[in-house]
This record gives sequence, structure tokens and C-alpha cells, in this order.
Amino acid sequence: MVDSRLDLVDIMTDSLVHTNSDNQLMLVYEGKIIDFSMDDFKIPDTTVLQNHPGPGVTLNWPKRVPLISDTSDNSFDVPNVDLVRTTIKSGKMEVKITSSIREDIEITYIMPGATKGGVPLSITRVLPGSPSLSNPTIRTETIDLSGYTVDLRGKNRRGYNTMIYYFTAEFVDKLNPDSIYQYGSTDYMNIENSFVKVIPEDGHGVFHTQTLSEDSISDETSGLFKNVLSGSIDLEQVKLDLSFKNYIGADFQGVIHKLASINSETGNRVDLKSDYIGKSININRALLLNNGSYPPIRASYYTIGLDEKNSNIDKLIENFPDQFAYHVDFVVNPDGNVSGGNDFIYTDYGIEGLLNIEMPLSLIANNLKLFDTTDFDPGEGDEGLKDVIGGYLHVYCDNWYPFDAEIQLKLLDKDNGELIDLFLPESNIKAGIVDENGVVTAPTRTKISAPANQQRMDQFYRAEKAIVYLTFNTEGEEHKKVYASYYCNLKVIADLQYNLEIK
Repeated sequence: MVDSRLDLVDIMTDSLVHTNSDNQLMLVYEGKIIDFSMDDFKIPDTTVLQNHPGPGVTLNWPKRVPLISDTSDNSFDVPNVDLVRTTIKSGKMEVKITSSIREDIEITYIMPGATKGGVPLSITRVLPGSPSLSNPTIRTETIDLSGYTVDLRGKNRRGYNTMIYYFTAEFVDKLNPDSIYQYGSTDYMNIENSFVKVIPEDGHGVFHTQTLSEDSISDETSGLFKNVLSGSIDLEQVKLDLSFKNYIGADFQGVIHKLASINSETGNRVDLKSDYIGKSININRALLLNNGSYPPIRASYYTIGLDEKNSNIDKLIENFPDQFAYHVDFVVNPDGNVSGGNDFIYTDYGIEGLLNIEMPLSLIANNLKLFDTTDFDPGEGDEGLKDVIGGYLHVYCDNWYPFDAEIQLKLLDKDNGELIDLFLPESNIKAGIVDENGVVTAPTRTKISAPANQQRMDQFYRAEKAIVYLTFNTEGEEHKKVYASYYCNLKVIADLQYNLEIK
């Protein structure tokens, strides 16, 4: 009725299962548990108001002379960073001009240090004359700053976090109705310059020495043991590399205060015990490249190698974690400004904490219960099922694995509704036959029988899916190795009694 192969690989996430040189199965997991960025690196919303009042006494102003010609600067409060250059990823600048000048004025606004494609940011607009003192002319311009590279060294080119701009206002018609304008105390022009939601693409300058702390929980490993329901294991060998990948052009001194695995289902937490806890590590700065890549960065690495000899990392993994808790401190530029103002950062690239876990499947299992949902196709039943009065479903299992297993098979209909448990409780499969090296050389056949009747057979043929539960136990204190060639073959045979009517 059914001839199927059951493989541990099918129960595990395919991408995690690998084989080593001797064909032994191993779980290999790579993921990111720490994603650390310098959150202070941002340009805050900033508004600068420049007032240009008229003179206290009325002047005969020659209209050929610009009414206003001004150079000003905007200073940004960027905490712990002295920026000299940035490229803007997104954001806008809003310029609002309020004027009581009674004639049309041409205004020009230039930011010489903000360039895009080599062209400075510049806008020129005509501001209509104000109809009355109580009704000044107001004009607002919004400029998209995306893609602009901005020099933030200020007027003397030796500063930081400072943007300069030029503003001029001159009469459109310099002859009519007269070549002279009566410029007095009721005349004014106010300029309100706002930078809104400016997100840098990158930043260059000096990063101040400071301590940044990251105390968080990552659920990056949530899929690693998703098919484990219960039980425990003892792993013979575990290797975990925690690599810090630094994309920032600054030196860091890091301290891992805490690293713990958390099983949110059981509430269990296991803290890492290692000489690396509380120990300072030095992470070199990244390097800028000029090869057309993006980001143009060669990241630096610092890797901590953990195994069962220098830590209790095996206990952390045996906890079947779906989360990792960590507390890490980073001191930025612990030796100060050693780059001569050439620190850099790209907004989406900080310091990553990367996990690489290798676990050869050599283990001691204690009621280790795994599950998987699979398709189930018993074929189509025939009309003779209505005449079934009893019998058995016999399951023959040829087991190549080196450990006993309790098997449960719950059949589901097309809507995932439960139909029947195919096996009786405590249906056990015997371990395969091993040689002196612990390698299975021949399978052990186990026969499991379950009672059958018309109703159970009907539900059997309605099944389209099955949940397979396997509970493993190993004998003795030796770790059992699992090889890629191991599997379990299941055959289901019906031995039924029919009610026959002889005419």
C-alpha cells in the first residue's frame, strides 16, 4: 500500500545539512545576530532664520545695486562626529522667503559646497512685489537633496558640520518706474532655511572617542531547531565562530559582556562561559577602495573561535536556541583621531556580528523528539473497503540509523484536519546493526502492527498529508555518528478480513 523512505535530512532544514569528508552529516548554520550602527550619525532637522530689515531711515537706493548680498552658514548639531563631507541619500531643503519689498525682486540662492554631477545647488526665482505692508509676499521652495555631495568645512574650509550659502536679491526692472527705490524701515526680507529628514549616504571626518553599547536579543536563529519538539542531546563536537565584520572607517575596541542562548519555548537560558567574556578585542578600521564597487569598502574582520574545549558553547547549542541575547560595548577610536580626519561611515553599513556554527551529527540522544509534515499518497481505495470487517495494517521498517526510535504517524486530510494516528503508542523501531567502529553495516527490520477496520481504512485513503514524529534514544555513553547514507524505509501492508457474500 505504501513504500516510502524516511530520512533525517527531510526533517531538518535542507540548507543547513552538509556532509564532511567522511560522508558524516553535519549541521552548518550561518547568520547575523548583531547588526550595529552608529545611530548618532545623522543630520538633525535644522532651521536657520536670517532677517534682513530695511534701514532706520529711508534711503534712495540705486536699483542697479543688489538690495541684499549675503554669505551665511548653517551649523548642524551632529553628536560625536565632526563631518567635513557627506553625500545625501534622501531629504529636502525648504527655503521660505517673506518680503515686504514693493517691487519685483529676483532672488538667487546658491550652496557652493553642495554639488551634484559637479554642479553647485542653485535656484533663481522672481519674487513679486508686496501689495502692502500687511500682506507681504511669501514664496516657499522645496529642493530635493538626494544625491548631493556636501562640503561641510564652512567658510574657511577648516571647520566641520557647517554648510555655507550665498543669497542675493536684486530688482528685476532697474529703470522702471524709476531707477531709485525708496528703501526704508518698513522694508524687510526674511529667509527661513530648513533641512528636513536628511539621511546621509555616507560621512567623512572625525569620530569622537565614545562608548557605544548594544544590549539586545536576536531571533536570527529561529529556524535552526524549528523541527525539535522536546528532549535533549549531548553533542560530541561543536564549533562556533563569532566574527565581527567592520565596515566603518574607525578603530573599535570591543568587549563582550554577555552571550546567551535562549529557548523561548522552554524558557531555558544558557550563558556563555569563556575567557572571551569581559576581554577587550581590537577591531581594525575598514579601508576605502577606489575600484567602482559599492560600498567602496574593504571590511575588517575579527573572529572569535569557540568550541567545547575553550567554552561551554556545546551547552548553548544543546539548548536548541531560537534566540541569542548579547551585550557588547564598542569604544570608537580608543586612541583618538589617528586618521587625520579621514574616518568614514556608510549609513547602511556598520559592524555585523556573524555566527558560523558547525555541528557534526555525532550525539547522544535522550527522548529527542523531531517532527515534520509531509505529503502522503496511499493511492485510491476500492469499493471493497465497505466489506472490511477487521484486520491489521503492518508496517515494516528497515532502519539504517544507529539508534532506536519511537515513531508516530498522524494522518491529515486536505484541510490539515486530523484523521487517525496510524501507529499505536510506543511503536518502536530498533537500531541498525553496527560494527566495532559504530558504523551501521545492515538495517534492522521492525514490524509494527495496528488494528484496521472499515472506518480506519476509509480515513487512511482520505489522507493527503502526514505528520511524522520520531523520538530518538541512544544506548550507552558513546556518541553515535550519523552518515549521509543512513535512512529508514517504511512499507505499509494491509492484512484485512472481508465479509464476502456468496450467491
